[in-house]
Amino acid sequence: MSKNDNVVYIKLSNHDAKVSIYEKDYKELISFGISPKWFYHQNNVWVRHNRRKLAITRLLLDAGPGQTVKQIDKNPLNLKGDNLLLVSYGPGTSKYRTRDFI
Repeated sequence: MSKNDNVVYIKLSNHDAKVSIYEKDYKELISFGISPKWFYHQNNVWVRHNRRKLAITRLLLDAGPGQTVKQIDKNPLNLKGDNLLLVSYGPGTSKYRTRDFI
């Protein structure tokens, strides 16, 4: 992403804080049918979709089994693509690809 990319700020449904995300990434999530009603829980930003709780970071990076997403600046509300890092940890991490549930 470049410094010219538009950033949007999403109000969380259960918190006064706002999430920052690149507009392009936000529009992609909405095109998947993801609700814009996100919430903060256990140091992560989530959305409910088809009765499941899905992590927005995992959706953004298309994280699969054995992978997790870390925020480089350690700010769980900064969901801009250049702040997210996909890490493989092997056993003990997620056993599914999050996008398979949308």
